[in-house]
Amino acid sequence: MGTMSSVVEMKIDAFLSFNHLLKPKPSFTTTKLSSRFTFHDHNKKQTCKFKIRSQVGAEKQTASVDSRVKDIVWPSPDDEIVFWNKEFPHWDVSQQAPAEIEKDSDLMHIIHVTAEMAPIAKVGGLGDVVTGLARACLSRAHKVDIMLPFYECIQREQISELELITTYESYYDGNWVPTNAYRGVVSGIPVIFIQPSNYFFKGQYVYGGSYNELEAYLYFSRACLEWMQVTGTQPDIIHIHEWQTGSLPLLYWDMYHYLSLKKPRIVLTIHNMEHYGECR
Repeated sequence: MGTMSSVVEMKIDAFLSFNHLLKPKPSFTTTKLSSRFTFHDHNKKQTCKFKIRSQVGAEKQTASVDSRVKDIVWPSPDDEIVFWNKEFPHWDVSQQAPAEIEKDSDLMHIIHVTAEMAPIAKVGGLGDVVTGLARACLSRAHKVDIMLPFYECIQREQISELELITTYESYYDGNWVPTNAYRGVVSGIPVIFIQPSNYFFKGQYVYGGSYNELEAYLYFSRACLEWMQVTGTQPDIIHIHEWQTGSLPLLYWDMYHYLSLKKPRIVLTIHNMEHYGECR
């Protein structure tokens, strides 16, 4: 149990060490007292304390996870069929949130910008994580949207309440490309599908189409920001995932933040350092 407590404290220390990077800067300071923390709110002149508690039975849970990991058959370069061309099972995510989950009091609007989402556009673990994270935030009463390319291979029967919500233009290679934005619901999660009028995202699979993927995801990253601008959408958090959406923060801080998107903050999650994309 001591090891688990140390890990928890290390993670919290790392988080608190970055509080000076937040914009605007927080109006509180923190003081660590062993596994206890004291927050001093300078605006309200209040002080509150809390204690980090380790989960009972965490070691057993870790051992159980380790045993399941051993049963996973990992992809190999020697596989006859590359993993992104294999058939993956489809399932629906339970829309019933566990009763014991507490609702957060400081609610946010979170938009995930991603190249994958389970089960409709799943290749690897990225799709699973995005769907699971979105469901977890929804269960805590946050407003959540996922922005996803409208791949030609997506089975529309897996999308409920699908409708065209916006027709606009997004810039690519010196031209403004007519673009459609659709809204639908997948496994209880609101999804915004971005569909360009050119050849991007065409093909039988999520990856490996005849188009240049680097250019396609550069377009997608800008098209997502362009949609937020033309619709006046101001989320609290834009959470981008993996290399496919890595250009979005550059576009945001260099252009769209000065044009109209003043509110959002950017979160980048790198899911696998071995698959980071290549630009040549």
